[in-house]
Amino acid sequence: MNRRELVSVVGGLVASTGCLDRATTDESDGDDGRPDSDEAIGAATEPPFEVHTVDAPGSDAGTITVPPSEPVAVVNFTRTRCPTSSGLLETVDAARQQLADEYDVGEDGTVRFLSVTDGTQGPNPTDDELADWWREHDGEWTIGTDEAGALNDYYDVVGFPTTVVIDDEGEVHWRERGTVGDGTIVSNVERALEESAGDDS
Repeated sequence: MNRRELVSVVGGLVASTGCLDRATTDESDGDDGRPDSDEAIGAATEPPFEVHTVDAPGSDAGTITVPPSEPVAVVNFTRTRCPTSSGLLETVDAARQQLADEYDVGEDGTVRFLSVTDGTQGPNPTDDELADWWREHDGEWTIGTDEAGALNDYYDVVGFPTTVVIDDEGEVHWRERGTVGDGTIVSNVERALEESAGDDS
């Protein structure tokens, strides 16, 4: 296999499975107020986890606890320099809008959507950089940073994007790495809602 054929194969794999390597150079080397490695050591290793959220369309600056109080949450583990991650945001939004026709989607609703970057591996944008990226890709739900990488570690995220559907106990009802259709996200959220309702009965 020559170099051109190899590049073609690798490019096809990235398009279908996403950006697999978590260890790349940070986007920002400045002091952005995030915890340093010593502070990150004390982060929780079991739910609940705290995600730093930014002021961006559909997202408020502050923190969100994962799992959130909503019965079901869609957590989209994303990466700002991964084309597959960026491309999947449109699909996640399409699923969010479909679910909003039937359910209360949003903070304190039935279904919560969250996209999260890993602050310890790979690109680590500042809040402003993350917000700009979010606007560029038409995000309309909560976006934040897993500053200590604990959420990524707990859910064993080894490639981006990875999308999981969890309940309010943090249990995974469905997960997929790489690209996925909006209908698949919707059907798995609905199944998780049914399973969660059955657990409460």
